[in-house]
This record gives sequence, structure tokens and C-alpha cells, in this order.
Amino acid sequence: MSFRRGPLNSSRDEDTATLTLTLNKVLEELRQVSNHEWAARSIQAGLRPENTWGVSVPNIRKIAKSIGRDHSLAQEVWDSKIHEAMILACMIDVPDL
Repeated sequence: MSFRRGPLNSSRDEDTATLTLTLNKVLEELRQVSNHEWAARSIQAGLRPENTWGVSVPNIRKIAKSIGRDHSLAQEVWDSKIHEAMILACMIDVPDL
């Protein structure tokens, strides 16, 4: 699944995106690349089991690259309180806001 959108006129002009992404689509993509063994290691390292899916950072980076910058989506993804989703939110947020 690719979230690539058309070019934006401005990083703040989110309404011109050619594809509106939803939180559910992003979480579904994260869930598809989750790994139970990776989640178990993360839980052993101290992450909460209910908020850890076991998605590697390289996979999170790939998803972030396919999404691009989107401040409002980043806020929604952050509010999910899922560890890997919060990392993704940091990667897709618009840095100058």
C-alpha cells in the first residue's frame, strides 16, 4: 500500500493533497508490517505490551516516506498512543510548525 500524494504547494497547505489519509489506514499499514518477535523484545526492554506492535524503525521510515509531511495526520497518529505510531508521527509532522 502506498500513501504517496501529489506535490503540495506549501508544507502547510494540507487541503491540496490528492489523497486524504485516515488514521485507520496508517494504523493498518503499521499492523501489516508488525512482527510479534520484535514486539516481544520491545516489551522485554520496557515498553507497554498493549501499546507495542513490533514494527522496526526501517519499516516505519518506509511508511513515513510514502506518506510525506502531514501535520494534522501526525497529530491523529500521535494520539493513538501506540509506540510505533508515535515514532511515525514524529517523522511525518511538519517541522516548522
